[in-house]
Amino acid sequence: MLSHGGLAHRSLASAAWTHKAKQLMAFSLGSTPVVVSSDPQIAKEILTSPHFADRPIKQSAKSLMFSRTIEFAPNGTYWRLSQNGTVSLRKHLQLAALNNIMGSVFGKRYNIIVNRKDLAELQDLVQEGFHLLGAFNWSNYLPWLSFFYDPSGIVGRCEALVPRVQKLVKSIIDEHMHRTAASKMVSDNADFVDVLLSHDGEEKLG
Repeated sequence: MLSHGGLAHRSLASAAWTHKAKQLMAFSLGSTPVVVSSDPQIAKEILTSPHFADRPIKQSAKSLMFSRTIEFAPNGTYWRLSQNGTVSLRKHLQLAALNNIMGSVFGKRYNIIVNRKDLAELQDLVQEGFHLLGAFNWSNYLPWLSFFYDPSGIVGRCEALVPRVQKLVKSIIDEHMHRTAASKMVSDNADFVDVLLSHDGEEKLG
């Protein structure tokens, strides 16, 4: 039903029209039950119901976000309360990820002119990560499938992305270690990595 590399929502909409199930259509993706609606009112009821709020964590989220990511957080009152209308969050979340994580955790700031190449690489890493976390992957519903092949290329792309992320993080940690060794103390402007590197024993960052 879902074509390889196609847009899942278009394939589902086409199937709903074919089977005259525009209001409500139910089927299973492996062991995961799925309910699809092309009717705005019914879709609204589903989206505002706590019974459909929690999302099963994806394979890519486990690999790239260490099984902890805000998109897959359990449902609660905080996430259900919002104003009328729609808000496009993709570009805002990506920008927030760059500014907040790189600044507060790594103490790394990028100048769009001076650090153009490094910034382009970082943006590419973030965009690829977001795409992999949001991509449809049959292995999330049929886990045994990953033992034979990677139908959506998710595993291969995650394996290619992780070393690039590790290289970036390692370079930042090396900069912090060199700076800390030179000053021999944690400054008042220390970031999260500085604090972790200053710990001793089991708490020290490896």
